[in-house]
Amino acid sequence: MGIVAEARTVERPPASGISLGNVLERLAWVPQFFLGLLPRTCHRGLMWLIGRRRDEAQGGLVLGLSIAALVLGLIGFAILFNIVLVVLAVWAHTFPKLVQALASHGIIAEDSGWLNLAPAAAGLQAGYAFAITYLTGLLVRAPYEGFGRPFRALRGVLWLRQVVARIAGLLCLMGLGLLPLASLLMFLPLVMPQEAVLTDTLPPARTRLKRALRRAFAVVTGVLVLLALLTFGIQVVSWTGLHSVMYASLAKQVLPEIVLNRLPVALVEGWPFVLLVMYATDFFLLFLIGKVPLQYNLRNLRVRWLTTLMTGVAFTVVVFLLVLMMSFVDSVNRLTASTGIPGNVFVLSEGSTDELFSNLGYGDVGRLELEQALTDPQGRPLKVPVAVKSLPGKGGQPPTRLISKETYFVINQEIARPTGGGPARRFVQLRGIDDAEVAGKVHGITLLKGEWFGREGSVVLSDGSTAVPAVLGEGAASAFGADYGRERLDVGDTFQLGDLRMVIVGVMKSAGKTFDSETWATNARVSKAFGKQAFTTVVIRISDDNPDTVADSAETFAYHLSKNFANPRVRAVPEPRYYEDLARSNSQLMFMVVVVAIIMALGGVIGVMLVMFAAIAQRIKDVGVMRVVGYKRWQILVSFMLESLAIALLGGLIGVLLILLVDAAASAFWGGLTVTSTVTGGQGGGKTVVTKLFFGYDIVTSGILFTIVMGRLGGLLPSVGAMRLGILESLR
Repeated sequence: MGIVAEARTVERPPASGISLGNVLERLAWVPQFFLGLLPRTCHRGLMWLIGRRRDEAQGGLVLGLSIAALVLGLIGFAILFNIVLVVLAVWAHTFPKLVQALASHGIIAEDSGWLNLAPAAAGLQAGYAFAITYLTGLLVRAPYEGFGRPFRALRGVLWLRQVVARIAGLLCLMGLGLLPLASLLMFLPLVMPQEAVLTDTLPPARTRLKRALRRAFAVVTGVLVLLALLTFGIQVVSWTGLHSVMYASLAKQVLPEIVLNRLPVALVEGWPFVLLVMYATDFFLLFLIGKVPLQYNLRNLRVRWLTTLMTGVAFTVVVFLLVLMMSFVDSVNRLTASTGIPGNVFVLSEGSTDELFSNLGYGDVGRLELEQALTDPQGRPLKVPVAVKSLPGKGGQPPTRLISKETYFVINQEIARPTGGGPARRFVQLRGIDDAEVAGKVHGITLLKGEWFGREGSVVLSDGSTAVPAVLGEGAASAFGADYGRERLDVGDTFQLGDLRMVIVGVMKSAGKTFDSETWATNARVSKAFGKQAFTTVVIRISDDNPDTVADSAETFAYHLSKNFANPRVRAVPEPRYYEDLARSNSQLMFMVVVVAIIMALGGVIGVMLVMFAAIAQRIKDVGVMRVVGYKRWQILVSFMLESLAIALLGGLIGVLLILLVDAAASAFWGGLTVTSTVTGGQGGGKTVVTKLFFGYDIVTSGILFTIVMGRLGGLLPSVGAMRLGILESLR
């Protein structure tokens, strides 16, 4: 029997190649890309043309539809843009008239600055119109899945925009989490119109109009509660007088001047205190309401004590380091601010930014004490000329002019007895003084013990040898004392500085000033020994003693010297400004502190977030039971946010208390915590200063506020997740 083989046709896949249809579809990506950049409002209007019913489109049809959609989209964008531009133009025309009408009726002040808010410039109006046109896309939905599959570039761009929008929404949600809980709860119906906050029950909103009205009411009540808490916080801070120079400088660096001029002074100079008062008032209101299951949260913290403790330790370390770093920056700022005297004028050679680089070695520097400023910087005659201040002479001597001629050195000194592993040399700041007693009066420095040296170049010691007399700052006396195993050197002690043998005849009461780390000696001896024969600095006390006008008089005298004193040409500035310039390095340091604080805060936020996510995952059924017994979503939200905040506050308060205890112990045994730093104006030079750390109430406040912020941010997302759990879903 024969076998007949039946022929079978085998289908093969088409050979791969580039067809005309594929090329046209690739070309369609270009108009699709630009179409994807248009507002979502334009996309919504084009779904009839390139929607899902175009899933089977291919080749030239995809290109044609893409070009047509781009053209229609641009037309729609132009129409929206022009409509918004017309509205803004009408607003810019009518707004000034409205402001003038309100001012004429006494409702607002004529110089209130409201006229500056009208977008008068055409370019500014166009920018506003462009932004508002894009914001119209927030009112419509146009997801990338709603367009046909062949429009891949458009779908990809819209998908990317959706991802960016979700990230922006998450960041916005994190920002809203920093609001006081009372205000946050008022905003809750904005995303959940069916949720009751002010009442126990709420009729369902079945129409879009009712839901929109509830959302609008939520916005109004949330803003009103926030403004009420903010007003109360500002009033409390104004009553108590809490303020901080550091916080004020931060606000001035961040906010533009036009905004600063319209804000209350308490909000600018004490904004952290205002925030703390707001948060404290908010907690009081929540406890007063008493509808949050706090006992349940406290019991959970006790049951999970090990996890709570470990998370709290992380916050303790973060807050401890933050307070320590901010104290360092604030202490250096205080040091430089307290050194400058408003009535002093600091004179350097022309072009010098630091006295280390100044050279007043040519010309007649002695004529500076005879100078008088007869006009102000605008050329107007002064009622009373500004000159160098003079004191009556002693015993029939001529008057003493308060002008100090100085030479500033930085000496690389060998340490007498270096400790094991420590440096063998150090930089010593030496100031050659022409008249020590006059210099002390000019700089406002008195002696803690001993006496000022005279003009003699050396003194004879008890053993018959000679030494150069010197006066030390308290910090310098302590630094030299450590070389000899003592707490500090005292009057009568000797030490070696280069080739000179120095004897201490006095110790300055210089704590809190940059002179604390300096050594003063007779200029005639030290200038010859260290090779700098010229003066570097002249400090002048002006004749104006009126506290209300002394700063302006110093500016006038400094301007006069800089412009009119020609032999030699000098750069004269008021002394406080000179030390403010030296503190510029602190602004960079403060920026570094902020960056480090953000990084540490990110770790703390992630830590408490993971703890709360784990806690909620183990207590999903508890959430369902609480919902069954009558607790509402907002009560669940507040409950878990307070729990995360309790963990953060536990660790943060321990960190604050720990740094205060360390400071108290250091003050009791070593006179306080001190650090060595360099202050510079950013052009080289600068001064090495020994700074005692100061932990004021503003620094402690920053640590507590930082703790609250980390606890709120870390607990927000887990709390929102717990709030969104349905009853049936959580009980399964």
